[in-house]
Amino acid sequence: MKNFALILGVGVMIFACKSDRIGSKPVECIVEYRESISLKKYSMTFSEIEDGRCPENANCFTGGSVYTDLKFTSTKSDLPDRQLKLCLGDCFDLRKSGIGKPQVANIVLDGTKYLFTLLEANPYPATSEAAQQKDKYEIKLKIQTTP
Repeated sequence: MKNFALILGVGVMIFACKSDRIGSKPVECIVEYRESISLKKYSMTFSEIEDGRCPENANCFTGGSVYTDLKFTSTKSDLPDRQLKLCLGDCFDLRKSGIGKPQVANIVLDGTKYLFTLLEANPYPATSEAAQQKDKYEIKLKIQTTP
């Protein structure tokens, strides 16, 4: 029964990521590494991850950070491709460049303004595991349109 509820919940999140569902009301999406979702005339791909977070059960000076790259590829040849970097944790370089909340970013795609919020990046690193393979990662995003 637990497995059914989990599968149903993930299915609802994936269904919610369809472009016709994304509007002014925030939608949460889980996107796996290298997976793409459709946003009207663009395809958004979770294209890169750099995980430098302090592993569980480790003593670190800082909590570290995790950076993600989202690549937006136009489905029309006349629209430019775009890229967005989001970060959770100690994102000093982004904060130094004037970005106050590096886990949140706006992007305009073909006249529509989207707000992306990085909520989670999983799996969280652990000392008992070998280095994480990128294809095991998934991110949880909150996406909405803004005026």
